[in-house]
Amino acid sequence: MEALFAQILQLVESLSDSIIFFDECDSIFMKRSVLAQYASVNAITHKKVINNFISWVEGLETKLDYSKRRLVLCLATNSLEDLDPAIRDRVRRTVKFDLPTARESTNWWSTHALQLTSLEHARLGRCSEGLSYRNLWSISEKVVRMHAARPFKRGQCREPHVGDYALEICRFKSQQAKSLPEKVAIFLQIVERAVLVLGRSLYVKDSLHFMCRL
Repeated sequence: MEALFAQILQLVESLSDSIIFFDECDSIFMKRSVLAQYASVNAITHKKVINNFISWVEGLETKLDYSKRRLVLCLATNSLEDLDPAIRDRVRRTVKFDLPTARESTNWWSTHALQLTSLEHARLGRCSEGLSYRNLWSISEKVVRMHAARPFKRGQCREPHVGDYALEICRFKSQQAKSLPEKVAIFLQIVERAVLVLGRSLYVKDSLHFMCRL
């Protein structure tokens, strides 16, 4: 890994009029204080990669032709707090992209769940507020696959119901929750969706079963 990353930096250094994009950079430049807790070869190598990158950045800016080559290095992450402080200190400009609002999530559902009504789109928008578009796509794709695998009776609707999406959204949020109070709050959301939004005892049963697995 260390040698390969060094080769990449050498290649970047030879470029001009270019934008170099490191996606999910926290997986490469994670906090060295966290890595210090482990004595594995992988953790040691990871720290060396970070140290070498910092030295490379500082050396690159001292070169006379650096400003003329128009080379831009972009680091992207969804977990800024996991990034090593030394990396963050060397970033000249930070651009924050906020997660979708309830209205923006509603617009997304209205485009990707055409079988639902506008009222149901709004309900899903409120339920999924704070999730990224990638999360929404993953949830929607999973619901469609699960729904397609179900046995259907004649005359039964073959499109996912709003409840299928709402329940999966709550399940997804519970997986992201880190504390028991957060999990309990999400469970209460599931029950609320089941009783008020869906009005179906089937989803109440599913929610109770889900709570047992939290």
